Amino acid sequence: MLNFFSLGSLYLTEAHLTFFTIAWLLYFLCKRYTNDFLFGFICSLVFLARLDHIFIIIPLGFLYWKHRDWNFQSISKVILGFLILAGPYLFSNQYLFGDMVPVSGRIKSSFPKANLDDPFGLLPDLFLFVGSAYLIFLIFTKNIHYRSVKILFISGSFIHLLYNVFFQSYTGQWYFVSQFIFCGFFINDIVEKFQLRIVPARSKFIIYSLGSTFFLCTIGILKLKTNLSIFHNVFDNKSKFEKKTKDMVKNLAEDLVNVVPRKSRIYVYDFPGKFAFYSDFNFIPADALVANSTFFNEINTLRFKDYLKKIKLTICSFPVNWKKEGTQSLLWAWMLKRKIIVICFTLGIL
Repeated sequence: MLNFFSLGSLYLTEAHLTFFTIAWLLYFLCKRYTNDFLFGFICSLVFLARLDHIFIIIPLGFLYWKHRDWNFQSISKVILGFLILAGPYLFSNQYLFGDMVPVSGRIKSSFPKANLDDPFGLLPDLFLFVGSAYLIFLIFTKNIHYRSVKILFISGSFIHLLYNVFFQSYTGQWYFVSQFIFCGFFINDIVEKFQLRIVPARSKFIIYSLGSTFFLCTIGILKLKTNLSIFHNVFDNKSKFEKKTKDMVKNLAEDLVNVVPRKSRIYVYDFPGKFAFYSDFNFIPADALVANSTFFNEINTLRFKDYLKKIKLTICSFPVNWKKEGTQSLLWAWMLKRKIIVICFTLGIL
């Protein structure tokens, strides 16, 4: 499972956290543990890894409740365990940003209006096909370990997939962790069902453990040193497998310290987190993905130039089309009183 997942994900921090929390939840259900509060707490971790995992939590939550004989005292403890972490997060979002869901999620979600203009892509098509085949396999094959857990997990994962396909304006590989997981389950169950063993049963744990460790270490080193990504290197015919280039945003952010006045406020089109981290300047993200309600009120009611004056902005950064192949240019307009100095930086595509 780890081997399969390591090649499939591009953005590791969120995706691996999601993988760990979902794996913990499935392990809890498969072992039939009965600690209601802990189950709710684990569900909250899955939920906080990505909020749209609520589609996975609900069917698995009903399965756990069924295991507990539909006891209302039990489900009350589950809800309490869930709210210990999820409650403060949701209500703090409401207080700080005016909505319980994060700003980025609210911006990218079109719910309840569905995107019907050719919404599917390579990964969704693959997961719909594999998931459907696996679901049929589980329905008609009785002697599969933890069959009910897997059926409900795939069902929730399907709903999660369709939500992202039809109601998200942008998705990446890290959105599809649960789908990668059920693909791994499918491979395992096929091997077990049809006895497709390539190593002796007695020594398979040792061989698989050593093989997995070697494989994961190799993949880890390659991802640190190169641009390795199955999705881009294999499925994108324009992509080349090559040594990882220097982070041009990092270099530019560090160079700004020598060019821009120390107390400058910068309105940046993209990479606000990286720019701020490496330069320690005050950056205001133009994409508004981490904005609060004050930003939205002001940007919607004021003229843009009046808004820039109100926040005492010094520099604006926007993308331009002046670029060579393989590069992306950023236009920086430096506003000093009435004068505007235009600086153009060329960045390598990351």
